[in-house]
Amino acid sequence: MAIDAVELSVEMRPDVVVLVTGDADFAHLALQLRRRGIRVEVASVAQNLGSALKASANEIIDLDPLFNSFEEM
Repeated sequence: MAIDAVELSVEMRPDVVVLVTGDADFAHLALQLRRRGIRVEVASVAQNLGSALKASANEIIDLDPLFNSFEEM
């Protein structure tokens, strides 16, 4: 998946990529995308967010408030 993302970034030239994961294994992907000038945002819940991925992203989107809003309904 990471290799495909890098290849697609070369072809499509997106401004932003949002990774919906907290897995620190994707930290290298985030760094590779940022080196290509692509903004990387990570959407995850705080307790599942790896520190390496957090450090590699431009921005973190906390999904906890979203999940909590579903529980209220």
